[in-house]
Amino acid sequence: MGFIGLPVSIFLYWLMPRPKKEAPFPKGGLLRLVIAGAVSVLLSTLISVPVSMLIALLRTGTSLNLREVFLLAQSDPAAAKEMIQSISGGPWSKAIWSVINMFFSAGLLEEGLKYLTCRKAIKKEGMILTWMDCVIAFAIIGISFEMLENIFSVLMVNY
Repeated sequence: MGFIGLPVSIFLYWLMPRPKKEAPFPKGGLLRLVIAGAVSVLLSTLISVPVSMLIALLRTGTSLNLREVFLLAQSDPAAAKEMIQSISGGPWSKAIWSVINMFFSAGLLEEGLKYLTCRKAIKKEGMILTWMDCVIAFAIIGISFEMLENIFSVLMVNY
């Protein structure tokens, strides 16, 4: 399913720089933006795991003995999962913690990294001449992020 997005991403790569015919991106500028999108995916993946673990730890509270859970998980994973679910609260509590996790892991982290990598990639003189150039640069980074995120999710689900 994730590979269906590849032709769309390639089409968007072709479509986005077209308005810049008068003053195209400098040589290697488009490639630099694609690489910045890839870097933001890798950084997001590396940072989101500890952030999600920290949020899960806050969700279960300090009453949870991690050593006890790890030992129980080795002997009976279903019992460990049930123990964590009983501590974490009801469905409203789970929904609130899911929103918090999505805000920090997906929203703030991913979008912040896209912004920072784009700012780093467009530092070169002549890369951004108009506001439309900036929109195109951010869109190319977003497309790269989306394409690689889809590929990673397909690979993770299948393996």
